[in-house]
This record gives sequence, C-alpha cells and structure tokens, in this order.
Amino acid sequence: MELDKENKLQEHKPLSTKSKSTLGPVLRHKAEWSSELCDCCARPGGGALGCVAVCMPYVQFGVLAEQISKDGQTFAFGSFCGAASVFMLLDVAASCLRIGIWPGVHLIPTSALLHMQMRKHLRSKYGIKGSFLGDLCTTWWCGPCALAQETREIIIRAQKEQEALGLALGTPHMLGHMILTVPLRATAKTAKGEVLV
Repeated sequence: MELDKENKLQEHKPLSTKSKSTLGPVLRHKAEWSSELCDCCARPGGGALGCVAVCMPYVQFGVLAEQISKDGQTFAFGSFCGAASVFMLLDVAASCLRIGIWPGVHLIPTSALLHMQMRKHLRSKYGIKGSFLGDLCTTWWCGPCALAQETREIIIRAQKEQEALGLALGTPHMLGHMILTVPLRATAKTAKGEVLV
C-alpha cells in the first residue's frame, strides 16, 4: 500500500481488471475436410468406396454408424444392421412416394435428416467448419458423395492417430463393413536401429 497526495492509503489494484468471462469466447481455427466432397473414388477407399457409397448408400451409412458408435454417439441404433435398415427404409419410402431420384438422393430430405446428424457429429468431433444448412444441403443433394467423404475422413484421422503413436500403418481393408478397419502393426527398434515387426 502507498500514500497518495492527501496521505491516504491506496490499495494496489491488479494489472488487469478484465475477468475471463468478459474476454469473450476463445476462437479456435476450424479445419477443412481432408478430402473434397466430389472425390468419391479417391484414396483411401478408392473405387470400392465410391461404388458402395453411390450404389448402396445404406450399407455405407451402416458402416459409419457402427464406427461412430465406438465414440459413444449412437445413430440409428448404433449397429450396422440397425442403421443400414433405417436408412434403407427411408430410401424405400421415398421411392414408394415417387420422390426418389437415386439411392440416397430424394426430392425431399428423407434419409438426409438422419445422415446430417452424423455429419454434424463428425464435424464437431474433428473441428471441421460448416453449418446446419450446409450439412442439410450436402446430405440431401450429395448424400452418396458425403458418405464417401465422411468415411475417408475417419480413415485418414485414424491413420494420423496411428502415426502419432508411432505405429506402422497397414492398408485399410476396402470391402463391406471392414472398410474402416485400419490394421495395427506395432513396430519396435532395436538398439542397432533394426525394425522388428
């Protein structure tokens, strides 16, 4: 404490009087998707992923729902069969109402309403920028391409996690619900620098 001109005691004030609550939200950099929306046949996944997503989107939706359920988030019962069945029923209903254009693409957003919730979850999990309206439009008008993009995103992120852990990477399986499985092969170096598998 110090004396001022009038010989009164003054209290020292902290250098910053702003509290954390008045500083506003901390802005974080939002990431982009690892691959483009129209890269349906790009690696990882390649042509097999593109074909499954375009010709049988309900299968790819089931694959994604099963994979995401491992995070604790459940979409359409959280199992491959449950999610694929719900997605396919929505597609069949759209076809019966004559509003289906292609499997997974309809004049009204039947399966897109379910799919966009999954896309939103992936965006928030990986910090990817986007919006509710963007997710709706993407899953409604470009559903099969969005399924392929989301699958590649999960594979790419899993591979990056493995690299960060120092694990050797194998080639992901490309058929059926095994498309997301990235085999783990642990490697170790000996004192001489030799790699053991």
